[in-house]
Amino acid sequence: MEGPTADLDLILFLDRSRRRGTDLTTSTLEKPDALVSLMAHDFLGAAEPRTWRRFFGDAVAMIRLVELRAASVPDGLERLATAATRYMSSTAS
Repeated sequence: MEGPTADLDLILFLDRSRRRGTDLTTSTLEKPDALVSLMAHDFLGAAEPRTWRRFFGDAVAMIRLVELRAASVPDGLERLATAATRYMSSTAS
């Protein structure tokens, strides 16, 4: 692989049904729920079982190494941008 890389520490799962409030908030996903969320939000167009087993194994490994959380965000792009800015500045400090 070429080019810059960075560690992946956190994945936030957004869902239209969780649009509310004025802040970007997150909640912990238990490992089984994190695995289901990860697999539901990814796509693998493979037909052979070996590839699906590898994909599943990679997903299991990822939930051990990366924090996966459900996120609630405000409805609307302008409110989302403001909430995301506040969230990033509070998590960076």
